[in-house]
Amino acid sequence: MEDAVALGLRDSPRLRQMAAQSQVAWANTDVAYAPFLPDLGTSYRYSAFNVPVLPGGSFVPASLPSGVNSFSIAEAGVQYTIADFGRRAGHYGQAVHRSQSQDLAWDRARQTVAFEVVQAYLRLLAATATSRVREQAMRDAERILADTKARREGGVVEREAVLRAEVELSLARQSLLGADQAVRDAEATLNVTMGQAPLLVLHAQEVLTRPTFALSIEECLELAIAERREIGMAREAVAEANHGVEAARGETQPKVFVRGTAVRADSPGGTLNGFVEGIGIHVEQPLYAGGRYRSELRASEARVASAVAGLQVIADNVSLQVTLAYQAIETERQRIQLAETAVVQARENLRLITVRYQNGNATPTDIVDAQTALIQTETSFYTAVYGYLEGLARLDYALGGDQQRLLAQLRFPPAEIGPP
Repeated sequence: MEDAVALGLRDSPRLRQMAAQSQVAWANTDVAYAPFLPDLGTSYRYSAFNVPVLPGGSFVPASLPSGVNSFSIAEAGVQYTIADFGRRAGHYGQAVHRSQSQDLAWDRARQTVAFEVVQAYLRLLAATATSRVREQAMRDAERILADTKARREGGVVEREAVLRAEVELSLARQSLLGADQAVRDAEATLNVTMGQAPLLVLHAQEVLTRPTFALSIEECLELAIAERREIGMAREAVAEANHGVEAARGETQPKVFVRGTAVRADSPGGTLNGFVEGIGIHVEQPLYAGGRYRSELRASEARVASAVAGLQVIADNVSLQVTLAYQAIETERQRIQLAETAVVQARENLRLITVRYQNGNATPTDIVDAQTALIQTETSFYTAVYGYLEGLARLDYALGGDQQRLLAQLRFPPAEIGPP
């Protein structure tokens, strides 16, 4: 199982997708930080006109006593924003929290892949155990049919007993077919979960242990609140929304920046040949944009309220998931205890019926009924055991874990998994 989890974390295409999305988010963070730095740029152009004009750069105009019909200008400039009253800081804060949230989402995706691999692995083992039980049931049905036919030839039993044994053998073969199909389906599911081809041949190692579980529901809830990545993502969403309000308010404030430019202008005939330099301070103040700035601010404030409510929703969902997983573990543990008792009773019942059958005090139908009861109890036992292990994996996932706690318990087992 540990190897399967490692393969899933290495080869899952979902994780590669999430890793790429995280890189995109951090690249956008660099984009949001760029306005804090100076802008440097150069340009060159050649222009010709049908009447004389005065040439000039984008910021520094050329000074001439008269116009020219053609000119070329090479320009280099730098611009630096001195203040925008929260506009850049708001956008940058949004980008940072969005990136941190994406990292948390990637980490949660790793936990999801680990849980799904463990879950698929345990379901494969459960299907394999059921197939073994069904295969043994088919062998027993074949043996009972052969013995019943022999007794029929000896005139000991009626024809109805042979028919019942034949029906039981047919049912056993059908059940084995279904169990084998479940094994193949579970193998394909595990392969895809690990990022492998569905038809890859697997050799799953049997889990031979049944770990104990001793955490209280209160301890589980505390761990979940501290470790669940979704709660961290919701908090990042609240912080991002608050920075959105800051950026929206900054859009209504002035923007102050300085710009310096050096221009080299040349024109035919020598009337314009030389450098012109200039520097200036600029202030831009938006006045009216059809209500766009005010609407953006209201939308940003609404996003904050939505993010806060979303945090509460996620916290409630986390508590619910932990509670359900915790209760399921307790239920499966009780089912194991009941199944263990039932297996012991079914085996003893089969033994007694077999003795009676050998002594001529029981019919083949009694043997078939006893064997069917044993098959059902063994199947219920393995279902409960692997359901218990899957419940431990689900609870670890609900607590924000990556299955390492469960894998460590399976590595150093305190109890055997087999039926009594």
